[in-house]
Amino acid sequence: MQLKKHISILFAGRGGQGVLTASLITARAFFLSGYDVKKSDIKGIARRGGRVLSTLIAGEKIYNPKVTPETADIVVLLSKDHYFTCSDSTVSVAPTDEEVEKYRRNVNVFCLGKLSILLDIPLKNWEEAIQGRFGNDTTQFNLRAFYEGKKAAEFMQHHR
Repeated sequence: MQLKKHISILFAGRGGQGVLTASLITARAFFLSGYDVKKSDIKGIARRGGRVLSTLIAGEKIYNPKVTPETADIVVLLSKDHYFTCSDSTVSVAPTDEEVEKYRRNVNVFCLGKLSILLDIPLKNWEEAIQGRFGNDTTQFNLRAFYEGKKAAEFMQHHR
Protein backbone atom coordinates (compact mmCIF):
# COMPACT_ATOMS: atom_id res chain seq x y z
CA MET A 1 0.00 0.00 0.00
CA GLN A 2 1.60 3.23 -1.10
CA LEU A 3 1.53 5.76 1.71
CA LYS A 4 -1.00 8.41 0.80
CA LYS A 5 -1.19 11.70 2.69
CA HIS A 6 -1.55 9.58 5.81
CA ILE A 7 -2.37 6.01 6.76
CA SER A 8 -4.34 4.94 9.82
CA ILE A 9 -4.15 1.55 11.51
CA LEU A 10 -6.29 0.06 14.29
CA PHE A 11 -4.86 -2.86 16.30
CA ALA A 12 -7.30 -4.94 18.37
CA GLY A 13 -7.05 -7.97 20.59
CA ARG A 14 -7.11 -9.22 24.15
CA GLY A 15 -4.77 -8.40 27.00
CA GLY A 16 -1.65 -10.56 26.79
CA GLN A 17 -1.69 -10.90 22.98
CA GLY A 18 0.80 -8.10 22.36
CA VAL A 19 -1.54 -5.53 20.80
CA LEU A 20 0.33 -2.60 22.36
CA THR A 21 3.70 -4.10 21.41
CA ALA A 22 2.59 -4.57 17.79
CA SER A 23 1.40 -0.97 17.61
CA LEU A 24 4.59 0.32 19.23
CA ILE A 25 6.83 -1.61 16.80
CA THR A 26 4.81 -0.35 13.82
CA ALA A 27 4.97 3.25 15.07
CA ARG A 28 8.74 2.95 15.53
CA ALA A 29 9.18 1.48 12.03
CA PHE A 30 7.23 4.40 10.55
CA PHE A 31 9.29 6.87 12.61
CA LEU A 32 12.56 5.29 11.44
CA SER A 33 11.26 5.71 7.87
CA GLY A 34 10.90 9.46 8.37
CA TYR A 35 7.16 9.73 8.98
CA ASP A 36 5.31 11.73 11.61
CA VAL A 37 3.47 9.24 13.83
CA LYS A 38 0.74 9.62 16.44
CA LYS A 39 -0.35 6.65 18.56
CA SER A 40 -3.08 6.10 21.12
CA ASP A 41 -3.88 3.12 23.34
CA ILE A 42 -7.23 2.11 24.84
CA LYS A 43 -6.51 -0.50 27.45
CA GLY A 44 -9.70 -0.86 29.44
CA ILE A 45 -9.25 -3.96 31.54
CA ALA A 46 -6.14 -5.03 29.68
CA ARG A 47 -5.10 -7.84 31.93
CA ARG A 48 -5.04 -11.25 30.34
CA GLY A 49 -8.23 -11.49 28.33
CA GLY A 50 -9.49 -7.89 28.54
CA ARG A 51 -10.13 -5.86 25.38
CA VAL A 52 -7.20 -3.80 24.10
CA LEU A 53 -7.21 -1.32 21.21
CA SER A 54 -4.34 0.71 19.86
CA THR A 55 -4.42 3.15 16.98
CA LEU A 56 -1.77 4.91 15.00
CA ILE A 57 -1.68 7.32 12.14
CA ALA A 58 1.43 8.10 10.10
CA GLY A 59 2.22 10.52 7.31
CA GLU A 60 4.21 13.60 6.39
CA LYS A 61 2.56 15.70 9.10
CA ILE A 62 -0.29 14.53 11.32
CA TYR A 63 -2.69 17.14 12.65
CA ASN A 64 -5.66 14.98 13.65
CA PRO A 65 -4.61 11.70 15.28
CA LYS A 66 -8.14 10.31 15.63
CA VAL A 67 -8.62 6.81 14.21
CA THR A 68 -11.88 4.85 14.45
CA PRO A 69 -12.88 1.51 12.93
CA GLU A 70 -14.89 3.45 10.34
CA THR A 71 -11.90 5.59 9.31
CA ALA A 72 -9.04 3.09 9.64
CA ASP A 73 -7.23 2.16 6.45
CA ILE A 74 -6.05 -1.12 8.02
CA VAL A 75 -7.39 -3.15 10.94
CA VAL A 76 -5.05 -5.70 12.57
CA LEU A 77 -7.10 -8.23 14.56
CA LEU A 78 -5.26 -10.52 16.96
CA SER A 79 -8.50 -11.89 18.41
CA LYS A 80 -11.50 -13.25 16.52
CA ASP A 81 -13.95 -11.91 19.09
CA HIS A 82 -13.60 -8.31 17.93
CA TYR A 83 -16.11 -7.11 15.40
CA PHE A 84 -16.03 -3.67 13.87
CA THR A 85 -18.01 -1.80 11.28
CA CYS A 86 -15.34 -0.67 8.85
CA SER A 87 -15.44 1.10 5.53
CA ASP A 88 -15.46 -0.95 2.33
CA SER A 89 -11.87 0.13 1.65
CA THR A 90 -10.49 -1.03 5.03
CA VAL A 91 -7.93 -3.83 4.71
CA SER A 92 -8.01 -6.50 7.40
CA VAL A 93 -4.92 -8.34 8.69
CA ALA A 94 -5.55 -11.33 10.95
CA PRO A 95 -4.00 -14.70 11.73
CA THR A 96 -5.73 -17.95 10.83
CA ASP A 97 -6.57 -20.41 13.61
CA GLU A 98 -3.54 -22.49 12.58
CA GLU A 99 -1.26 -19.44 12.71
CA VAL A 100 -2.54 -18.52 16.17
CA GLU A 101 -1.77 -22.02 17.35
CA LYS A 102 1.68 -22.14 15.74
CA TYR A 103 2.79 -18.61 16.76
CA ARG A 104 0.93 -18.40 20.06
CA ARG A 105 3.74 -16.56 21.92
CA ASN A 106 4.43 -14.07 19.13
CA VAL A 107 1.39 -14.01 16.87
CA ASN A 108 1.49 -10.22 17.14
CA VAL A 109 4.90 -10.05 15.43
CA PHE A 110 3.80 -12.68 12.91
CA CYS A 111 0.89 -10.36 12.00
CA LEU A 112 3.34 -7.46 11.63
CA GLY A 113 5.04 -9.52 8.94
CA LYS A 114 1.67 -9.78 7.18
CA LEU A 115 1.12 -6.05 7.67
CA SER A 116 4.56 -5.19 6.30
CA ILE A 117 3.65 -6.06 2.71
CA LEU A 118 0.97 -3.35 2.79
CA LEU A 119 3.22 -0.53 3.97
CA ASP A 120 6.03 1.47 2.44
CA ILE A 121 8.49 0.77 5.27
CA PRO A 122 11.95 -0.66 4.49
CA LEU A 123 12.61 -4.08 6.02
CA LYS A 124 15.68 -2.75 7.84
CA ASN A 125 13.40 -0.36 9.75
CA TRP A 126 11.05 -3.19 10.74
CA GLU A 127 14.07 -5.19 11.91
CA GLU A 128 15.46 -2.28 13.93
CA ALA A 129 12.06 -1.63 15.53
CA ILE A 130 11.69 -5.31 16.47
CA GLN A 131 15.27 -5.55 17.77
CA GLY A 132 14.76 -2.38 19.82
CA ARG A 133 11.65 -3.81 21.50
CA PHE A 134 12.92 -7.26 22.47
CA GLY A 135 15.96 -8.39 24.39
CA ASN A 136 18.69 -10.44 22.77
CA ASP A 137 17.05 -13.65 23.99
CA THR A 138 13.90 -13.25 21.90
CA THR A 139 14.92 -10.98 19.02
CA GLN A 140 15.78 -13.80 16.59
CA PHE A 141 12.64 -15.73 17.55
CA ASN A 142 10.51 -12.63 16.81
CA LEU A 143 12.35 -11.77 13.60
CA ARG A 144 11.70 -15.32 12.39
CA ALA A 145 7.98 -14.93 13.17
CA PHE A 146 7.96 -11.57 11.35
CA TYR A 147 9.50 -13.05 8.20
CA GLU A 148 7.21 -16.07 8.31
CA GLY A 149 4.20 -13.71 8.51
CA LYS A 150 5.54 -11.73 5.57
CA LYS A 151 6.03 -14.94 3.59
CA ALA A 152 2.48 -16.13 4.41
CA ALA A 153 1.00 -12.81 3.26
CA GLU A 154 3.01 -12.81 0.04
CA PHE A 155 1.89 -16.37 -0.66
CA MET A 156 -1.77 -15.41 -0.14
CA GLN A 157 -1.34 -12.31 -2.28
CA HIS A 158 0.04 -14.35 -5.19
CA HIS A 159 -2.57 -17.12 -4.91
CA ARG A 160 -5.79 -15.12 -4.93
